[in-house]
Amino acid sequence: MSVRREASRITPERRSKAEAIRSKKPQDRTKEETEFLGNFNKDLSFLEGQLDQTQLLKTGRGEQTQGVIKSFENVQALGKGPLSPETLSKAVSLSDPLIKRNISLDKNNLAVIEERIRKAQGIGPNEQIEVVIRNPTAFSDISKESLRGPSKEATRVFHARNSLQKYFPEKKDFSDQELREAVAMTKLPDDKLYNLSTGKEANRYEQYLHKLLQPKKYGTKGRSSKETIDMYYKYKKMEQDGVKLRKPQQEIYDGMKARIQQVSETTDVRDGTAYFQGSHLSSAKGLGGVNDQYMMNKKGDFVHFINDENDLFGQTVPGDSRVLSIASPNGYNMFATAGRAPASKPSSSKETFQRELQEMGAEPVSALPKGMLEQAAVGVQKQPIPNVRPSDFRNVAASGSLAVGASRER
Repeated sequence: MSVRREASRITPERRSKAEAIRSKKPQDRTKEETEFLGNFNKDLSFLEGQLDQTQLLKTGRGEQTQGVIKSFENVQALGKGPLSPETLSKAVSLSDPLIKRNISLDKNNLAVIEERIRKAQGIGPNEQIEVVIRNPTAFSDISKESLRGPSKEATRVFHARNSLQKYFPEKKDFSDQELREAVAMTKLPDDKLYNLSTGKEANRYEQYLHKLLQPKKYGTKGRSSKETIDMYYKYKKMEQDGVKLRKPQQEIYDGMKARIQQVSETTDVRDGTAYFQGSHLSSAKGLGGVNDQYMMNKKGDFVHFINDENDLFGQTVPGDSRVLSIASPNGYNMFATAGRAPASKPSSSKETFQRELQEMGAEPVSALPKGMLEQAAVGVQKQPIPNVRPSDFRNVAASGSLAVGASRER
């Protein structure tokens, strides 16, 4: 990996061309201009990934970041600490969405989330691991992944909320069974994967490929998740109102109820809170595939923790400590109307970032993420090239030749 290599792609000529294209309205851009801007933004995303990976590797080695990497870290990292309920509590306290929606987690919630993260990431119960609390909107906005998008479970919970409010607007809390039912919506739609070009069911290799890269040639058939979930709550409402379902409707509804009952029986519910998990491919290049930990309680509070271990192809470089990124969580209430989230205050850390890079010779472009990354690219290009010694690669070479990670407690 090389921050300098990725930064070198952001040349003055490409920057000027991108600026000229951005000044046009999207509908006035040619196909070639749209494609160019897409590739330019993709290169900025890869630069972000390299900056992100580098600052996390420095954390694992116990080294201080410098220059552009340090300025990037000051925006990206909200705090650090060992994996514990206390550190998770700090992550919650830094979440604007949870604060604005008056959603809180108690010590039992935090203890269960820690337990489930440890299990998902293969971290022993007494193993010490450093956590970097990530700002979800610093550059790539991964907070949106808790709503609709790459996270299948989060998307289906969002659809369930919309359908609940549509058919049961008077509802303000869940019974134990209703809570399990809401969580079961994440498993209700048919997830059988098909090769859409051939119409055949995907084999194990194709399923693995889809999970890794999510190519568009693979997908599901039949009703969409949104349609399936809405149909269930529609039929439930009709049943409660005494409206007789037609035979095909009743057969579909009975099948749905059987599936929900099956999932409900295995849902992890503790003291009125349900816990479940998933995974998805994040838009942040520095994260890639991430683990999702969710909780939902009887009040309807839904909270999503995105977490990811920083490693090299599943291995920790010998001598380095394991590092876990946990984004400050996002969430909402299942019974509250969505509305528009209040505008966030301007970030002082982003203003500092722009000022520090300006002092390095990189003039500000804009306060938008892409503008800050463009400024970072210029800052990296203007930094002096360090003197590299063969010994600097000793740990990386050892990792590649031995293909083993640091010892882990299981």
